[in-house]
Amino acid sequence: MKVGIVNDQRLITEALCRIVLSDPRHQVAWTAADGKLAVEKCQADPPDVILMDLVMPVMNGAEATREIMRTAPCPVLVVTATVSGNYALVCQALGYGAYDAVCTPSLGDRAPQEAGAQLLTKLNSVDAIRRTMARGTVGPAPSLASPTPERGPRADRRPLVAIGASTGGPQALEKIISAWPSDFSAAVVIAQHIAKDFA
Repeated sequence: MKVGIVNDQRLITEALCRIVLSDPRHQVAWTAADGKLAVEKCQADPPDVILMDLVMPVMNGAEATREIMRTAPCPVLVVTATVSGNYALVCQALGYGAYDAVCTPSLGDRAPQEAGAQLLTKLNSVDAIRRTMARGTVGPAPSLASPTPERGPRADRRPLVAIGASTGGPQALEKIISAWPSDFSAAVVIAQHIAKDFA
């Protein structure tokens, strides 16, 4: 996967590059030292995923995520010094469509693949979702046309739409539900996963 890295601290950018390159399936597309530059680079050379810091000069990571989703959408994984310490910005970025958030790994004396294990797992999840969507295995939404009337005990049952969502779900749910007509004829069940850090 082509990975864009956005962080204003050179040492952290270098550490993230090492972690990304420790997996031969990934390459670094570009780096940016602030959110505004990331938006410009994303438009000029869209990566497969962006590792986005939050606290940066010029434009913070949450605002950059919003602009990227508006102008050149691609998966954004928030990588910040502390998820709980930057809670408000993390929630903003997730609300704008970021995929997930993890704490910035620290290399120390560990190998990049070991130090960045959690980050690499998240990258692999993004890659799996991308490949599934590219194969077109995500089917169309079910038709809500009136079903053929039934007779007997099932005749009073209504159609049911069930939606499961995880990180980035609130924005996706807003798009889906706001497109439904006011007389939507199905019952709806939504399960929104919230990780412990965000609960």
